[in-house]
Amino acid sequence: MKLSKFLTILLTFSLAGAGYAAAQLLQKGQIEAFRVEGDVNMINSISGESSQLTPGTVFGPGLSIQTGPSSTVLLFFSNGSAINLQPDSHLDINQFVQAEFEYEGPYTSLQEEPSQSITEMYLHYGELIGEVRKLRADSSYTINTSAGKAEILGTTFVVRYRPGQDGGRTEIFNLNGTVIATVDNNVFNLEPGKILIANGKLEGDRLEIDDYITKDATREEIAQVNKPIEDIDAARGGSGVPAGRSGVNNQGPGTLQTPPTEARVVTVSPI
Repeated sequence: MKLSKFLTILLTFSLAGAGYAAAQLLQKGQIEAFRVEGDVNMINSISGESSQLTPGTVFGPGLSIQTGPSSTVLLFFSNGSAINLQPDSHLDINQFVQAEFEYEGPYTSLQEEPSQSITEMYLHYGELIGEVRKLRADSSYTINTSAGKAEILGTTFVVRYRPGQDGGRTEIFNLNGTVIATVDNNVFNLEPGKILIANGKLEGDRLEIDDYITKDATREEIAQVNKPIEDIDAARGGSGVPAGRSGVNNQGPGTLQTPPTEARVVTVSPI
């Protein structure tokens, strides 16, 4: 199918809600590099300054994360969501703000976000596997690529974008939940186990779509993302770590640490 417009991918969980609630004071949320393997750099989006990302680093929006070959990073956000960024990927964390909240207990055990949050990222290239806890109706979570955007309200998902010499390929993989994918004005109910694939030609910094398909994920495609998902689950199940505290010791990068087990109070306050 030939399309003249750009791809817009809209992923929405069945818990769709109304727009933003009134006036809450939002501040920069916290993001933690829970696990780092290999060569992973953190780049200031304004100054361009680059530094090696290490386990336990806590930072806010306005940074880019780049992974090298055979390198990954597992990021946890203070709204309870997680991103496992895969090798050879470049992700901008453009915006992550959150309303004041206080949470008593392990940070990674959050079953839903504790307060309103707004998250916006841009995947230049590469692959990310994400798990977003049930979001509030007044929150938003968006991943942009040159092909369009993905809006998530709570699911486990994969977003891939691989630019080629003359074009690019975008894949959206729904692992669970109800996903609605929109390509221009064409709407698809992307059921669990389904993948949307779109191919096109680059026009400036955008991808003009030539064709798209939806298909069942093969066993091999599911197996490819099992390990990153298991890493997220292991971090959640074995943690007890609130935002900004990873219990890092001297075991070295790429190792999940054994954190304290006692409950802690996490407070995000307005600035």
